[in-house]
Amino acid sequence: MATPIDDLPDPYKPPPTFWQQRPGLGWALAVFVLTTVLTYIAFPPVDKGEAGYVFALSAVLWAYRRPAFRIFAWTVLGAQVVAWTLLLGWLHNVTWIGLLLLGPFIGLLIGSWYLAVWWTIPRLAGHPAMIRLIALLGLAALWVMLEWVRGVLFSGFPWLPLAASQWQRPLVLQSASYAGAWAVSFILILFNLAAAAYAHRIFFEGATGLRKRSPEFMLALMVLVFTSFPFLTEMMGPPRAKLARVALVQPYIPQNE
Repeated sequence: MATPIDDLPDPYKPPPTFWQQRPGLGWALAVFVLTTVLTYIAFPPVDKGEAGYVFALSAVLWAYRRPAFRIFAWTVLGAQVVAWTLLLGWLHNVTWIGLLLLGPFIGLLIGSWYLAVWWTIPRLAGHPAMIRLIALLGLAALWVMLEWVRGVLFSGFPWLPLAASQWQRPLVLQSASYAGAWAVSFILILFNLAAAAYAHRIFFEGATGLRKRSPEFMLALMVLVFTSFPFLTEMMGPPRAKLARVALVQPYIPQNE
């Protein structure tokens, strides 16, 4: 039986490239590198706190593209394991075995949040704005809950919550005076989620004109601005006079340390 001419391969068409044959690999490499690097530099000793606003953006944006679960899970969990092992490298009094066990454990615990993002984000398409906002608020609350679990599970490991990335940024830290460090972490991760929603609307949904407006991003900006009001009020008020210098010393630490 003869093959229809329309079904014959075009001899002049160039063969697909390596990346075209593996469309998910490019996303995986980009998300792995960006998530690992931005997570690491957001905290001391690099102290680029601005990275705390976008460290999860690439992974959330990828979730909008409906990637296969296996490649998404390997990418985000691997990125968290590497980033947290590097971040905890300053624990000099812990053995290498302890570090190589603790870093992956924390990374996998935090990485489980990204798996919730993979499940939730694609299901928001077509839903009203209010539903999408509630879902993003729920994901932000889940991040805070995982940080709390990390602080109490197996005697607790509360070091380096997301809020610690802003320890030199008084603008966003004002919310901690009302709801503790959890509020700062909530604001930062909500901004990551909202920025990814905005980026997807602009670059992948083909929105133009007023349709580019993102309710998710508007909500995150409102939360960020409202929580910074105490700091702005202080800046516009009368200058404070310095009264004294105070130092706090933690006891029971050997002098050679």
